[in-house]
Amino acid sequence: MNKERLLNVARALRESPNPDRFDMSMYVHSCGTPACALGHYAHRTDLQDVFVIDEDGDLLVREDGGLRWAQNPMTAADIHFGLAREFGNELFDTDGCGGAETAIEAAEYIERFVARFEA
Repeated sequence: MNKERLLNVARALRESPNPDRFDMSMYVHSCGTPACALGHYAHRTDLQDVFVIDEDGDLLVREDGGLRWAQNPMTAADIHFGLAREFGNELFDTDGCGGAETAIEAAEYIERFVARFEA
């Protein structure tokens, strides 16, 4: 598991440009602000350079020098974060982060998740 990358997701959530619009059911809102945990991370090009959200709100993955549509975003996330499928679902599925309803709840969940594996 790549703890640094996961903690960067938590950081992106804590520094959300629009925390009241947190929503695990979509990557970004139509206005372009991030919605879910993975959308917040993809929005932060200063924290990562693998994921990009395009103008249609689709998640793209940088691979082999180019961008491609993430046909299976969860698999791309699992690989990037070094997670087994069950843990990827726990964090990034539509009810991920323990059903978090705010960006801060999601950040705290991810921080606790990382701490579980540090012991």
